[in-house]
Amino acid sequence: MGISKKLGYDFIVPVIKQNNCKLYRCHTMNSASYWQVQMATLGFKRFMTEQDGAYFMQWISESELASICYCEGDFNIVEAPNKLSYDLEIIELIAWRETI
Repeated sequence: MGISKKLGYDFIVPVIKQNNCKLYRCHTMNSASYWQVQMATLGFKRFMTEQDGAYFMQWISESELASICYCEGDFNIVEAPNKLSYDLEIIELIAWRETI
């Protein structure tokens, strides 16, 4: 079961990215601090960026093959079908982080 199902939210139909990962999106009324606790409970680790703050956070989990981004109520989950796709997603996150 993917993390999108474990969280129990109604996500918009996923978009399939070039790296074959599924991108799920939704909006949540919960704060970044709420999600920080939830992600730690689920074993996700913070993916630190210069942009991190009360309004923006990212988490990753190799065991779940997933990355999560929270920004001002927007909540995005990227689920990879395999380790290669997950690694490509992390490379994409690092490349994006280096541009900010």
